[in-house]
Amino acid sequence: MEYLIEHGPGDIAAVFGRALELAMQIERERFLRVGPSERTAERKGYANGYKPKRIDTPAGTLTVAVPKAVGHDGAQVVVAPTALMAPQDRVARILVAARARLKG
Repeated sequence: MEYLIEHGPGDIAAVFGRALELAMQIERERFLRVGPSERTAERKGYANGYKPKRIDTPAGTLTVAVPKAVGHDGAQVVVAPTALMAPQDRVARILVAARARLKG
């Protein structure tokens, strides 16, 4: 919200992109069963960087960082909330609705 206050609603796509990245980081933490730098017996794997994902929307093109993880079996896993990442038209509808609300 601070970004919107400082820069106005013109760059709503960047705000949405950052919110999506934060949601995916939370999803990865839930998948791994630990937060950053935590060591527990319940840990299911390890964080393994990010994978860029481009999303085209009416508000602009976003590039988000999708968190990756490696499980205990060594298999690479890309952790992303599929409900948020699935169809790009869903993202577009969300951005259009958010922009309309900000403009009043």
